[in-house]
Amino acid sequence: MHISSAERVQVISTPGVVSIVGRGNNPIPVSNEEMERLLFGLRVARVEPHPYLNEGARARITAGPFAGLSGVILREKSSVRIVLSIELIKQSILIEVPSYDVMPL
Repeated sequence: MHISSAERVQVISTPGVVSIVGRGNNPIPVSNEEMERLLFGLRVARVEPHPYLNEGARARITAGPFAGLSGVILREKSSVRIVLSIELIKQSILIEVPSYDVMPL
């Protein structure tokens, strides 16, 4: 899919639009099914923005008993599995925390 520079400017300047979905300068269409599920979910659930979390990325825990500690994300679904490493004693633990309690570093 290709859109012209003028079309790109028109889309980006639309109120509420943050960016065009794609890789680099190549837009990628979102399927109608995925868009319908997203719009339905937005109508029925309480949602709020959250930074994207990548497996293997470093992140900091923001709430709970491990708040302030950082580690490496292993898996992200409804909760995040994160490895916390304690450098001084060369030990690590694996914990699972709600994804809303984790922010990327």
